Amino acid sequence: MKLNFLNYLPMPTQFKTQLVHLLRKSPYSEKSPGYLTLVEGLQREPLLAYVPNPLPPQTSDAQTWEPSEEVKQKLGETKTILEELEAVSRSFILPPSMLLAPLIIEDIKLLNNPDEQLGRARYLADYLLQLNEAIEQAQQEKFSIDTLAQWHQGIFAGPNLGYKGLLRSECLVFLRKNDQKISYYFTPPHEPMMKCLRDLEVFMNEESSNEESSNEESSFDPLIKLGLFFYQFMAIHPFGDGNGRMTRFYATVFLVIQHYLSRPFFFIGPYLNLHRDEYIRLLDGVRIDGDWDSWLIFFLDGICVTANKLQTRMTEINALYQRCFQLLQENERVPQESIPKILKALFTAPMTSLSQWTAHIDEPEGLWDIIIPMLSKASILDTAENKTLNSNGENSIEELWVFTQLIDVINAPLFLDDDFE
Repeated sequence: MKLNFLNYLPMPTQFKTQLVHLLRKSPYSEKSPGYLTLVEGLQREPLLAYVPNPLPPQTSDAQTWEPSEEVKQKLGETKTILEELEAVSRSFILPPSMLLAPLIIEDIKLLNNPDEQLGRARYLADYLLQLNEAIEQAQQEKFSIDTLAQWHQGIFAGPNLGYKGLLRSECLVFLRKNDQKISYYFTPPHEPMMKCLRDLEVFMNEESSNEESSNEESSFDPLIKLGLFFYQFMAIHPFGDGNGRMTRFYATVFLVIQHYLSRPFFFIGPYLNLHRDEYIRLLDGVRIDGDWDSWLIFFLDGICVTANKLQTRMTEINALYQRCFQLLQENERVPQESIPKILKALFTAPMTSLSQWTAHIDEPEGLWDIIIPMLSKASILDTAENKTLNSNGENSIEELWVFTQLIDVINAPLFLDDDFE
């Protein structure tokens, strides 16, 4: 493990002794893809901060690291599952936001941050808006840290955070507890951090390869590159907070701009948060021992499991759509040419008033008087009351029609506890 003494400053003898003790306790092996640099604590005591080496990873004999056969096998499986998800999504009627929104809320709940839960409606709106803008921007521009900072600011536009969109100027410290042993991990200081970020830009803008590519300069499939980015960005930790959410956000953007998916339905956040201990352990495994394979297998498996769950959810919603279509088609009083517009109104606004539904379609008067009782009898629609204030400041009760079956499918947790037993 390399120790960089460029930041070395004269220190009292007791601190030199402390430094030797730190080095002896260091968990890093010779395979660690980074080096330690000396920084000062608040009392000028010596601290060791970790700085990751540039990507791509290198072997001990200075050769470019290659993924193992097990990683390559998992990569092939991941591509197949993403192709299947894309095939199902082509016939999916709902906009991506309706599938993503509950997953983002689920992610916030798992983070267990009460401040963000209070403002999660604003956070969700900002997130979805920034996601669409980010995909359009990423399709036209090269990867850059300035762009990520812009997205970071957009995602956290609502919360009153002083760090949003700003790169940190100080080291961050993280507590790790493994095998009853407690250790501390310091992120790179500002100057090495900025070099790491510039190196990351170079790596992410290099052309990726796949089975169809003849480019021999790069051996990394885009999905492998995404997994390497995940680790590197978390090791650098350039923002004061929200670094994990930025990697999850970028994963959704990446799968679209690399043409694995045509629309942003995918979100890996709940999977990583449900496996948070293993997630952190495997990231630490790269940092300490250079164990890229275990991390990448876990990461690719997360994509597979999430994609399978999303495919199942889409299939359920598509089946519900077909059931509603058949019910409407069998009713002779419903004009056949109106059915697609009726279903679009139902599926894109599953909880609304009759007046809002009728605004979606210009159809013969009384058509909804036929449709609503029929769907209610089939246990597809339920009623609810919405209390509002009218123009006179008096309480007003508006009847809402609720597409309960659709809402139940969309809002169900993507993962259940017994999924991982």
